[in-house]
Amino acid sequence: NGVLKSRTAYEQGKRQGMQAGWDSAGRLLNRSFYKDDLADGYSMRYGSSRNLMEKGGYRAGKKVGSWYFYRSKGSLASYERYNDSGMMLFVQHYDEQGKPQTFDSLRQYREAGPSGGLNAFYEAISKEYHVPPEAIKKNLETQIELCFEIDEQGNPVNLRACNEPRLAKVLEDEALRSFNAIKTQWNPQWQHNRPVSTHYKLPIKVTIMR
Repeated sequence: NGVLKSRTAYEQGKRQGMQAGWDSAGRLLNRSFYKDDLADGYSMRYGSSRNLMEKGGYRAGKKVGSWYFYRSKGSLASYERYNDSGMMLFVQHYDEQGKPQTFDSLRQYREAGPSGGLNAFYEAISKEYHVPPEAIKKNLETQIELCFEIDEQGNPVNLRACNEPRLAKVLEDEALRSFNAIKTQWNPQWQHNRPVSTHYKLPIKVTIMR
C-alpha cells in the first residue's frame, strides 16, 4: 500500500546505524542499531497488540545491561541483567499482578505448535482442503510452504505463502483459505519462562490421486 516497511543502512555490505520496521499502517514494530553488522546499541520491539514487548541494549551482538520484557497487555513479564560480556547475571519473572514468580523449569523452553499436535492439525487441513478443478485439469502438484508468526497469545498472524519458486498460485490460495477456515489455536513459544512471538514455516504437500 506504499507505506514504508523497513529501513536498513549499510556500509561496505555491513549493517551500520539504525534498522527499523513498520506495519502496514506505518506504526513502528522494531528499532535497533548496528555496528559492523552486529547489534550494538539500544533495541526495542512492539507486539501485534501495539504495546512495547521488549527493550534493552546490545554490544557487539550480545545483550548487555538491563532488559525488560512485557506481556501483551503491557505488564512487566520479566527483567534480565547482563554483564559487559553478554553473560546473564540475574533474571526475575513476574505474574499478571506484578508479583515475582518462582522459576518454572518446565516452561524454560517450549516450541510453538498447534494445540492437539501437528498430526491432528494436518488431518484437519486435509479434510478442509479442496483441490481446485483448474489444478486437477492441469495436473498441478507441489509442496506449499506457509509462513506466519505465532504471537505471545498463540495467534497466527501475517500468514502468507512463501515457497520459492511460486509454481501453483491456485493451490497456495486454497492452502491459505483452508488454514484460516479450521481456526486452530496455537501454543506460543516459551523462552526464559515467558511466551515470545516466533516465526513458523509449515509445509503442505498437494498430490492429485490418479
